[in-house]
Amino acid sequence: MYKTSDTQGRLDAINPQHPGAWGLFLRHAERFPIESADDVFRAGLTDQGRRDAHALGRALRHLPIAAAISSPVQRCIDTARHILEGYGMSATDADARVTTDDTLLEVFIENGRLAREEFTRLDPIHAILEHLEGATIPGLRSVKTGAEQLLHFSLSHLRDNALTLFLTHDSIIMPLRRHWCGTRYSLEKWQPFLSGALIHQTPDAVTVDGHTAVLTPP
Repeated sequence: MYKTSDTQGRLDAINPQHPGAWGLFLRHAERFPIESADDVFRAGLTDQGRRDAHALGRALRHLPIAAAISSPVQRCIDTARHILEGYGMSATDADARVTTDDTLLEVFIENGRLAREEFTRLDPIHAILEHLEGATIPGLRSVKTGAEQLLHFSLSHLRDNALTLFLTHDSIIMPLRRHWCGTRYSLEKWQPFLSGALIHQTPDAVTVDGHTAVLTPP
């Protein structure tokens, strides 16, 4: 559940009364296991995942939500919808409020064919871990390049005194946090479901989970 991760601490850090804009990157809610290559895109949310997303939505009710932007993968879209339903929207309104953007799936991919071949050779888990530690993975952008592009993308969607949700994947959030926060990952320390990173933009600074981010122009 989201409360067993560090997401509650991020919610506590959001104060709409303070100047600035907020963005919350979240890994999708709990999904069924991925047991084949086809499951990478098809694995859907479990019943527990849906309940957890609803609970997170209820915990957000004191905050103004500007938008919910999702990876085009269905489990991310469904997570966003369940969060918004928990927030208090009808199923129809929640469905209408969720938009998708390929950036939240592909920002670290430079050549899809090469990346698929390398992930098949190494297996996805080890490819992700090697990428995080600076290895050059054919078909992938560097952690630095992708993390900077991802932050620029998120800032373009933030709205003053409101929260924008970004629903995405462990393979997107982990390099984001590795670059901006120095977070280290391993097989034993992986990005939890419904956890991610909090972006805060003010006229004077941008932070990622409290770490100042110095951005070069896109």
